[in-house]
Amino acid sequence: MFGKKKDNGAAISGSASVQVCGEASLIAQDCFIEGTLQSDGDVRIDGRVNGAVRAAGTLTLRDTAQVNADIYAKNVKIAGELHGNIRAEELAELTASARVFGDIATGALKVERGARFVGASLGQYVAPVIEGQSPEPELPPGSGSFS
Repeated sequence: MFGKKKDNGAAISGSASVQVCGEASLIAQDCFIEGTLQSDGDVRIDGRVNGAVRAAGTLTLRDTAQVNADIYAKNVKIAGELHGNIRAEELAELTASARVFGDIATGALKVERGARFVGASLGQYVAPVIEGQSPEPELPPGSGSFS
């Protein structure tokens, strides 16, 4: 399940369940995760992730983050680079340094001047984050779909 150390950083492959102890779980800048990252709380990513990310709380991608994954969370704040779709139950926020290539479905969308967003805003969508639920429930009619 776990890979070996690579490029002076940690590499994890497979599926990881993150335990939260009062603060956000951190994927450090020198870490690389491949697979599904799931947390019952907040997650902050400074490093690289390929796969899928699910957080019951707030998911933050810092300016050093390079993520190639579909993400599902209650709230999402992006300052780094994301290649994948966003499903945020309440708020998706793209800061000035964000580079997002994918569709966004959320209750509210905030985009700061300077952010790069290539995709579609699909309107409100409630993201499932409970293990065992399907990550692909129906979108509202006419809103498109994630692929």
